[in-house]
Amino acid sequence: MVSLPSFTPCTGIEPFLEGKPKALLTMYPAEVTFGNTVLNTDSNQSTILLKNDGTDDVAVTDITVVGDFELASVPFVEVLAGETLALQVGFHPTKAGDLTGGIHIGAENAEGHKFVKLVGTGVLAPASLPQFHQLIGVENQAIAAVNIVAGTYALVASGTFDGASIQLQWRPDAVTPWVDIAGAVVTSAADSVYGIPLTSGQVRVLIAGGGTSTSLDAQLTW
Repeated sequence: MVSLPSFTPCTGIEPFLEGKPKALLTMYPAEVTFGNTVLNTDSNQSTILLKNDGTDDVAVTDITVVGDFELASVPFVEVLAGETLALQVGFHPTKAGDLTGGIHIGAENAEGHKFVKLVGTGVLAPASLPQFHQLIGVENQAIAAVNIVAGTYALVASGTFDGASIQLQWRPDAVTPWVDIAGAVVTSAADSVYGIPLTSGQVRVLIAGGGTSTSLDAQLTW
C-alpha cells in the first residue's frame, strides 16, 4: 500500500496573504515641479497623494520637507488600510537658480515608496533696465548690461522713436559676444514684446537707427 503525505486543510485566506506586506505606502507623483517663483514669495500649492495599499493601518511618525519647500496642509498621524490621503506642498525660494528638495513620510512599520522629489526655480523680482537717452543722429548706443536668471520676460518701451529701434541682446557671461534676441525688437511705443524666453546671463538694450528721437525708455519685466 502506498502512503500519501499528510496535509492540513485550508480554512481561510491566510496562506494567500503570506509574504504580502501588511502595510504598503505609495506616494505619487514621484516628482513635483513648481517652475519659476520670485524669491521670498510663495508658489501655488501642489497636491501629493499617499495611499496605503496594505491590509494594516500605518502609523505616521513624521513628515519631513527638505529644501526651500514647505508643507501647506495639516499633518496626519495615521493612514488606514486602503485609504488615500492628500498633502499640500508649496515652494518658497530663498535663493536664485534651480532648487531641489523633497518630502519624506516616516512610517517604520510600512514598506513602499515614501519620498517625492520637489524641484523649482527661484528668480529675482522683475528687473528694470535703467532709463537711457539717445542723442539726435547717434546710432548703436547701448546701455549697461543687467544680470538676469532664467525666465520668461517682456520688453516694454515708451518715448519718441521717430525712426529709432530698440533691440534686446543677451550673452551668458561678460566675456562672450552679444547676440540679438530674435523677435525682441521694438520700433514704437505700441510694439512691446512679451513672452521672451531667456536663460541666465546678461541682457542689454541696443538703440539702432538714425532717427530724431530725443529720449526713449525701456523696461525688462518678468
